[in-house]
Amino acid sequence: MSTIEIMKELEQKRGEIARLFTKNADGEYNMSAVQLDEIRDRNAELAKLNEKYRLASMEEENSRELKGMQEPVQPMVFGRGITSTHTSAKSLGEQLVEAKGFGSGFRGAISVSGINEKTLMSTSAGWAPESLRSGEVALFPSQAPVVADYFPKVSTNQAAYKFMEQTTRTNAATEGAEGGIYAEAAEAFTERTVLVEKFGVFLPVTDEQLADVPAMRDVVNNDLRLMLEQRLDSQLVNGTGNTPQIRGMLNVASTSSQAKGTDPAFDAFLKAIVKVQAVGFAQPNAIFMSPTDYQNLLLTRTADGLYILGNPGNAPKPNIWGVDLVPSTVVTAATAIVADTRYLALVIREGSFELKVSDSHDTYFQYGKLAVRASFRAAAVCKRPKAICTVTGL
Repeated sequence: MSTIEIMKELEQKRGEIARLFTKNADGEYNMSAVQLDEIRDRNAELAKLNEKYRLASMEEENSRELKGMQEPVQPMVFGRGITSTHTSAKSLGEQLVEAKGFGSGFRGAISVSGINEKTLMSTSAGWAPESLRSGEVALFPSQAPVVADYFPKVSTNQAAYKFMEQTTRTNAATEGAEGGIYAEAAEAFTERTVLVEKFGVFLPVTDEQLADVPAMRDVVNNDLRLMLEQRLDSQLVNGTGNTPQIRGMLNVASTSSQAKGTDPAFDAFLKAIVKVQAVGFAQPNAIFMSPTDYQNLLLTRTADGLYILGNPGNAPKPNIWGVDLVPSTVVTAATAIVADTRYLALVIREGSFELKVSDSHDTYFQYGKLAVRASFRAAAVCKRPKAICTVTGL
């Protein structure tokens, strides 16, 4: 396919993408998730066509240069139509190929004529070789979200999540004689309300950057979403519960606590697990801890130097007392959380993840900039506080 044909296809694809961008009355881009996915797919096609056009252009240019080099030198005219009968000298490449001994496996020196070396031709006298940039993007290192993965997900279309909590349960069941009186049990329920809070972030980007670098759109979109997920992870552990923050596990009222004290760390964790089992009547499935505390546990060895949690060369997924260890930088060192996450919930507002682009912010329209904004709404719910036990003093 020629460069002209590729250019026509590029113009057609760009026209199709342009028709997908729509604005509402406020001048903001208002696109559905399906439209955004289609735009990303079209941009990926454009990137491939651009690369195809670049390679085709290079091929055509190389062909022209090669053809010019292969054409014989035109004879020189010396007045009144008299031409020189001198034939053009052979090129250095021709002399090299025709030189005796040249070929596969040749080693040594070949003498060619026509070279009068005066200045060493190097990259400083000529130019450096062309180096094309790959399409790979190395992103800034950051903590991958892991805490939210352990929370059951619940959807809602409301601004708040309500549930009933059994706050009184008196078990009066007992044995009785024939004709004897039955003991009376007691139960009471309380309505609980948790607000669905908003998480948001925006990034200023120039018109040219988004228009000229298709891959930048995916980088921006994906990275903004990752930022939101990282903040959610932090809030699920540390959130105060005072709006607009959600309530994290460390700030849930009436949870259990276990101080390490003089105990080995393994003993402290077992005591916390037992508290969750005996007081919360739950079975913990995760221990959230800082990478430093995680490291200290894995490095624990016996007196004869054997690693307690397994051979480093063949270690399975680390756990203690049958409970997964989950390292994360959102957990402060010296404190860990033992939890049965079945009694926790991450409530997500349906359709709340939004990605919007606008030039209406501040002087952005005047200076050709866009504000790319991402947001979603979520809440954290703890249905059984005693299913959580913090371990302190690690």
